[in-house]
Amino acid sequence: MRTVIFAAALMLGALPAHGQQTSPQVRLQCRGDEVIVRFGFEGNVAPLPGRLAQQWRDIPFAEAEGCILANGQTAIVLSGNLQTHQYTGGADPPGFFSLWIGEKKVISREFYKAGYGDLGLTHNSVHIAPGSLTRCTYAQATENYADLGKVACAGVPIDIFALPADPQTPTSAMLSSFRTFSTMSVSSDAFCRGFVKQTSDITEDLRPSILFMPLGNAPKQFLVAPPRTLFPMSRNGRNADNPFDATDWSVGDRASQMLKYQLRHFDLTNSGNEQTVLRLWESGKAFYGDIYLYRNGVASQTDIDAVTRVEVSGEPQIGYRKLAAETGWQVAFAPAEQFSRRYAMPLRIASETYLFVYSIKVEDTPTATLYRMKPDNTRETVCVFQEMRPAF
Repeated sequence: MRTVIFAAALMLGALPAHGQQTSPQVRLQCRGDEVIVRFGFEGNVAPLPGRLAQQWRDIPFAEAEGCILANGQTAIVLSGNLQTHQYTGGADPPGFFSLWIGEKKVISREFYKAGYGDLGLTHNSVHIAPGSLTRCTYAQATENYADLGKVACAGVPIDIFALPADPQTPTSAMLSSFRTFSTMSVSSDAFCRGFVKQTSDITEDLRPSILFMPLGNAPKQFLVAPPRTLFPMSRNGRNADNPFDATDWSVGDRASQMLKYQLRHFDLTNSGNEQTVLRLWESGKAFYGDIYLYRNGVASQTDIDAVTRVEVSGEPQIGYRKLAAETGWQVAFAPAEQFSRRYAMPLRIASETYLFVYSIKVEDTPTATLYRMKPDNTRETVCVFQEMRPAF
């Protein structure tokens, strides 16, 4: 089964060595006209230094929609991470946060967690009172964030009223839409919206058809293939393949030191005839993404070996385009960039082949596109899906 994939656990073979690093916490408290942003892991926020600990001891943490100050303004904090990758601590990316008070963006994408192998928090807390902003930070990133001896606090003056209004200040409607999908249809809204399922609707029967889930925590919607969809690249034709599952290939399935491959026979381009379809992919240091090649009819072993037993140097998407042209294969899909993190999945829906192309790059737009394949090896856009994400 392919379950695609949220950023915090993107590369299954590269989870961080310290489990608490997988669930960073950014929490907000309000008291009178003051706010404090606090940080931690696994539900445990760092203790506050000095007088702050006593002042904020009994103040409840705000929910996702923020909290109201005594002056009637709303304070909201949102947090995010940089892109994950498979090496050098890449499953534990740096974390950042943004803070709004009364439609003013007071802090924008400030990093509180080091990440990428440099484990631990850099921030203990950020306290904002009328006229001042105080950061309490650690001298260097630390996992021992309860050690208040490593915390130093420094304040700067701030005039929040003088800041420009931010047109992208999160509203209740925006907050409720995060982790959902917007859709754009070329011909049928009902067909495209049919891919969007509420999290509460995801049963065991639907899980094998999951195409995509939001790249953050607490997804509200999934993208799921319609009923009776066939997955022609999978072994049984019914369940989506997981490109990151190391159990789904063997040493003999290596096309090169970097890339694995799958070989299947079906009509990829809706030509009316069977084709040999070759998928090359990897999620690793050297290359991210999918490459799809095909030939009309049933390819001979010689034709297959001409692609899968040749070491391609340089960037794979360039090398395999050149190799395909030299060996009689057609390129149906290949990322434009070596580290594009764009993947593709053929779907057979009502006897037609579609290509579901999606990105696992945190800030890519659109999130996914559904194409109808055409006999001349072009793609016709059918649906566009965009995950609704915070405007940090």
